[in-house]
Amino acid sequence: MIKKVNSLKGSYKIPIKLGVEMDYNPGYEDETRSFIESGKFDYVIGSIHFIGDWNFDSSKNISGYDKWNADELYEVYFNLVKKAAESKLFDIMGHLDLIKKFDYRPESDITDILKRTVDVIGKSEICVEVNTSGLDRPCKEIYPSKEILKLCYDKNIPITLGSDAHAPQEVGRQFDETVKLIKNIGYKKIARFAGRKRSFVEI
Repeated sequence: MIKKVNSLKGSYKIPIKLGVEMDYNPGYEDETRSFIESGKFDYVIGSIHFIGDWNFDSSKNISGYDKWNADELYEVYFNLVKKAAESKLFDIMGHLDLIKKFDYRPESDITDILKRTVDVIGKSEICVEVNTSGLDRPCKEIYPSKEILKLCYDKNIPITLGSDAHAPQEVGRQFDETVKLIKNIGYKKIARFAGRKRSFVEI
């Protein structure tokens, strides 16, 4: 697949970028780094889809949520997000609050957890993806939430825009309304990448 994407570069009027989304797996940082360095990627997205061996992102495993106290689950999840950011493996943190996908929400105010997470992301100098796919999921909300985006803005954390497309018709889905939200928060630029170097474009 990498060779196929690279073979398309320069063949179209639009730039073709080679990116990869990788799960952060504690204890496998060296293996992850080795793969990333072998690929000559334009950007690398780091994500959390697993807590232990539980893939909470899959509807097939939705019953797993019932085994958790919601507040504890969110704390465990965001601790993994912080570790992923601190690993310095990735250029972008993907769908930052994916744990809300099936609208399983914390019972208490987790603002302190979110603030600590955003603090770590800011210190790690990693970019945060604004992912529109959540609008088509049970949570009916972008990843990350408007609340988290405001915290990111206050910490001068750069953002980029993604649709998490798994089919051609999903590319760029709901970008117009999301860009308006981003602007209302205060962002005037979004990040883009080439050769893992970050630059910005005005929105």
